[in-house]
Amino acid sequence: MTHTSGLLDVPSTYLAENYYILPGEDISTVAASTLINELGIRQREGRSLEEFLAEYYLEDGDLYSLDNFAATAPGSSWSYSNVATGLTAYLIETATQQSFADYVKANVFQPLGMSSSTYDISEVDMNNMAQWYFDRENPFPRYANDSYAEGSVFTTNIDFGQYLLDMMKGKQNLGGALFSASGYDMLFANQLPAGLVPADFADNFGIFWIKEGNKIQHGGNSFGVSTQLVFDKNAQSGYTLMTNLDASFDYTAYAEVSQRIDQAIQSFIQAN
Repeated sequence: MTHTSGLLDVPSTYLAENYYILPGEDISTVAASTLINELGIRQREGRSLEEFLAEYYLEDGDLYSLDNFAATAPGSSWSYSNVATGLTAYLIETATQQSFADYVKANVFQPLGMSSSTYDISEVDMNNMAQWYFDRENPFPRYANDSYAEGSVFTTNIDFGQYLLDMMKGKQNLGGALFSASGYDMLFANQLPAGLVPADFADNFGIFWIKEGNKIQHGGNSFGVSTQLVFDKNAQSGYTLMTNLDASFDYTAYAEVSQRIDQAIQSFIQAN
């Protein structure tokens, strides 16, 4: 949960073998060709989280490699790992005997009133779903990933905001809906010794939360999607940001938009 397990992402394997274009999608487009020809992503049926992790971590798995593991003791080095995050979700599945998607629906979405949030694309109203874009002219085909827990929630600005508000209430000890007061304290407390996380990435980590300067945050990029959730360390202000272009293609522009939003919020607070 702090990315110090020694479990690593091998980028080429993670992209080509985890992501897949949904059956029935047009793969003759520019964006689809990019996924297929440059990253090795295929159009196929999905497999279960358990199946993907077994292929990746077990010695007889097709995706197994010593490169999947750091040559250091657990807890002694840091490397952000999406696959290890998927493994965390699988541990929850084995402990609760239900899918991670069902567990999150019952224990996160429903208590927070996030009625438009789901991991299941079949539950999404496609007429209201934003299109993912490679660039201004070329949309991506619909896709998914086997290790879905680390980046495949479909949500809305309103629902995402509900999650942010609960995290901020919990940080202020104002009675969040998801955890006890001590649970929120653990969630946001520094979990690692100083200097273990690379300085250009963050200062420290909470439980999946990134600690950097005055901010507690988490964000991510996928093909045609970038998201960010951030609030100040005293939980006095924060925001969510979702875009349907991938910030990893032009992070400078994304960072500028994010900075403008942050500045606008600070200006509003100072004026009121």
